[in-house]
Amino acid sequence: MAFSSRLVARFWHSPRLILGLATLMWAGNGVAGRAIAGQMSPMLVVTGRWLMVFAILAVMLRHRWREVAAVWRTHPWRVALMGSIGFTGFNVLFYAAAYYTSAVNMNLLQTAIPIFVVIGSVAFMGGSITIVQALGVLLTVFATILVTTAGHPENIVSMHFNTGDLMLLLACTFYAGYTLALRGRPRVDDLIFFTALAMAAMVSSLPFLALEGWRGEIVWPHAEGLAILGYITIFPSLVSQLLYLRGVDLIGANRAGVYSNLVPIFGALLALVLLREPFHIYHIEAVVLCLVGIGLTERGKIRMPAPREAVSL
Repeated sequence: MAFSSRLVARFWHSPRLILGLATLMWAGNGVAGRAIAGQMSPMLVVTGRWLMVFAILAVMLRHRWREVAAVWRTHPWRVALMGSIGFTGFNVLFYAAAYYTSAVNMNLLQTAIPIFVVIGSVAFMGGSITIVQALGVLLTVFATILVTTAGHPENIVSMHFNTGDLMLLLACTFYAGYTLALRGRPRVDDLIFFTALAMAAMVSSLPFLALEGWRGEIVWPHAEGLAILGYITIFPSLVSQLLYLRGVDLIGANRAGVYSNLVPIFGALLALVLLREPFHIYHIEAVVLCLVGIGLTERGKIRMPAPREAVSL
C-alpha cells in the first residue's frame, strides 16, 4: 500500500507523465472522433459526452455542491465562457470536422494549439519571446500549413482549404484561449472547478443539438457508437481534462500547451493501427518541424507578467 501511494504521489507531481498521458487520451479522441462519424451525429456526440461527464461528477460530488455553486456565483462569466468556448466550441468544430478530414489530420492540426497559446500570451497578456522562440513559432505554423495543403505549401495561395481542416484550426484557437484563461482561474479544487466547466459545456451544447434536431440530422447510435461515446466521455472528456488542469498548475499554461505536440505522434500511430489510414511523407515532415519548432520555443521560458489571480472561495 505504501509503495502504491508513493507511486501515485510521484505521478501526481510529474508534469511530464501527467501531460503525456493527457495527450495520449486526446490522440485517442481524434481516432474516436473519426470512427464515430456516421454512427452518431456530431452535436449529439458533444451533448452526450458532457451530459455523461456531468452525471458522473454530480454523483461523485453530491456532498460538495455548495462549492460548485460558489464557483458559479463568484465567477459566472469566466466559467460560462471557458466551458462554452474551450469545451463546447472546440468539440462542436472537432466532431463536425471529422466528416471532412482524416484522423491523422485531426491530430496533426492540433499542434497549432501551443502556437496560438504563445501568440495569445504575447498579443493579449503582455508576454514576450526571443528571436529563437519566434523562429520556433514560425516552424510550427509552417508545419500546420504543410498538413492543410497536403504537402504542397506552394499551393496555399490558390488552393481551397479542406473544410474540416479550417474547422480544426478554429477549434484550436478556442482551446488556446481556454488554456490562457486558466492562468488566474479560481483557486479551488480541480474537480470542483472542472465540474462547473462541465455544467457550462453541457448547457451551451443544447442549442447546437436543438439545431441538429430541427434540421432532421440527428443520428442515434447503436452499440458500437455508444461504446465509442463511453471512451470519449471517460478519457478525453473527464480524465484528460483533469490531468491537463493539474499540468497547468504545475508548470504553467505556456509550457503545458507545448505538450499538445505529442498528440500527432500518438494519434498517427493510433490511426495507422486502428483505422488503417494512410500516412504520407508530409505527415512525417510536419511532425519533425513541429518538434523542432517547439524545441526552439522551449529554449527559455516565455516571460509573462504576474497573473491577476481570482479571489479564492
